[in-house]
Amino acid sequence: MGWDGSWAEALRSCLGNKEGLQPGRVVREHRGAWAVITDRGELTLRIPGSMRHRRDPVDLPVVGDWVVCKSGKGRRGTIVDVLPRRSLFVRKAAGPKARPQAVAANVDLVLVMIGLDGDYNLRRLERYLAATCDSGAESLVVLNKRDLNPEWPERLAEVRDRTGVQVVATDAVHGALDTLPQLLKPRRTICLLGSSGVGKSTLLNALMGRDVQKTQTVRERDQRGKHTTSHRELFELPGGALMIDTPGMRELHLWEADEGLSSAFEDSEHLTEPGCAIKAAVEAGEIEIERVESWRKLRGELDQLARHKELERRRRSR
Repeated sequence: MGWDGSWAEALRSCLGNKEGLQPGRVVREHRGAWAVITDRGELTLRIPGSMRHRRDPVDLPVVGDWVVCKSGKGRRGTIVDVLPRRSLFVRKAAGPKARPQAVAANVDLVLVMIGLDGDYNLRRLERYLAATCDSGAESLVVLNKRDLNPEWPERLAEVRDRTGVQVVATDAVHGALDTLPQLLKPRRTICLLGSSGVGKSTLLNALMGRDVQKTQTVRERDQRGKHTTSHRELFELPGGALMIDTPGMRELHLWEADEGLSSAFEDSEHLTEPGCAIKAAVEAGEIEIERVESWRKLRGELDQLARHKELERRRRSR
């Protein structure tokens, strides 16, 4: 499941002289319980109330975490600690309050999936990349459903030129995965991100060689899909790579993505120049006005979120 010497060292530092504990990796979370793979097989674990109330919600176990377990009766037990994470994908939780939501931990590579049908949207892609670049994991863009768009080579070149991120075009339904399997190295953890109906579960089924997730067709009128994946889950692919499938995201609100925003917009130093300089760059064809507006919108969201965080901090202090 990706265990190595550095995780073993982290476990020793965490345990000290404690006995009767073992490591495990969270593969599924559902209704306050965590499915964890250990040397004893899969266990269903919960966390003590002290951990739930003492820790920030973003520090609680999520899929991909390595945790310290205490076995109980049968296949049950307790999670007593979470090992330090190598990477963490976080977004702002739904709702008006400024609260984070952890999505997946210890991911090596994020596959940002965009459909080449009605889902194709460069502005949405920039938002996803801003969030994933800040997670600590590498990013790769997957343009799926190339069978539905004869201009897919042009779209692939467009995304590569705009983002500077590695891009592949696939047709998961018909098994046309190109170079993608070469990137799925043994013990490497990959996370699938994208909106509903983009084909994440279809891609996972194709890579698994069998149906492990339900799929549905998208709506004809707008090419949008329904939530067929209801929870996050980690799967071991036949070649030994590990893949986390996530529910489709209707909206992705950024959390702490200042560095990610700079990475997603490599030309951000120009976007911070005075308005007259930006206008001149647009007129000269050096930058597109849509990209300027996209950066301004995301920058504005982060600034507004920072203000909400400060208000929340003051409220808690009082």
